Amino acid sequence: MLFAAALWGAVRAPAVTVWAVLPVALSFAISQVQPVYHPRYVLFAVPLLAVLAGIGLAGVRWRAVPVAVLALFAVLVFPAQAAMRQPAARPDDLRTLAATLAAEERPGDRVLFVPQRFRLFVAVYGGPYDRLTDLTRAPGAPGPRTAAELDAALKGVNRVWLISPRIGTKYADDERYRTLKRTLAPGQTRTYGSIHLTLWSRND
Repeated sequence: MLFAAALWGAVRAPAVTVWAVLPVALSFAISQVQPVYHPRYVLFAVPLLAVLAGIGLAGVRWRAVPVAVLALFAVLVFPAQAAMRQPAARPDDLRTLAATLAAEERPGDRVLFVPQRFRLFVAVYGGPYDRLTDLTRAPGAPGPRTAAELDAALKGVNRVWLISPRIGTKYADDERYRTLKRTLAPGQTRTYGSIHLTLWSRND
């Protein structure tokens, strides 16, 4: 019934319909060439679908019907909404990663993000990262350090936390990773969903 109400609302409010449907349709179409679609990225369209349903329900003659429909809808979607907000529902566990760093980092430790873009979303729990010197990019530089710049920055450094996806073949040739590998030795790698955390240190 809620879906039917949304369809009726779509007929009555075509502008809202375009706003609700177009981003989802575009992301799905683009994903046929380059995967970008994930339900989380289009959740912003859900309120618009609710608006359409509301427009449709507003046209119902018996006012008790919209109230009953919305109550039933809330009961049905609550378990899914609660599960979606659990750490296990995410492809990564950034909170536990940050807690591990906060518990184990030491003064003088450094952090390196491979690839550089990981810094943008991994460090949403900023506290532990604020206490680590970031080797990924030199202060004021627009891009990541070169191998030579990283090699110079590693002088006298005993411990570096590497935060990355699984290195595999995709990142094995990253010049920052190869420089780190030449200078320090890896410890145990811990995984937090798709994120890998490895402490690299000197053997001497």
